[in-house]
Amino acid sequence: MASEPTGAITDSEGQVKWFDPKKGFGFIVGPEGQDIFAHYSKIEGEGFRVLRDGAMVRYDAQRGEKGWFATRVIRVDLPAAAPDGQPERSQPAPRTFRRHATGDRGSTGVHDQHGQWGVGT
Repeated sequence: MASEPTGAITDSEGQVKWFDPKKGFGFIVGPEGQDIFAHYSKIEGEGFRVLRDGAMVRYDAQRGEKGWFATRVIRVDLPAAAPDGQPERSQPAPRTFRRHATGDRGSTGVHDQHGQWGVGT
């Protein structure tokens, strides 16, 4: 970690304070406890450009008018793996069904949230 008088931090290691993947940004805790803004466009590496809360990263940062911001972020922690070595995957949402009448006959059927048709009771 090196801090220069120009307001730059180079090749430092820090922890992700929080990151919102929907908004594409979050914050890293700096070497002196300061918040360092991290935008998804500055994340290097394979896969999705997101950071996991609490993950360790290496980064470069500069001080700007609005505070510290990362100019380069490299993930150090890899995502947790399942026992078989594959990344953990969330379970699919349970399928829900809705009923509706069809045509003039008044028969009922159901569509699930994926648009698949089934017979109602």
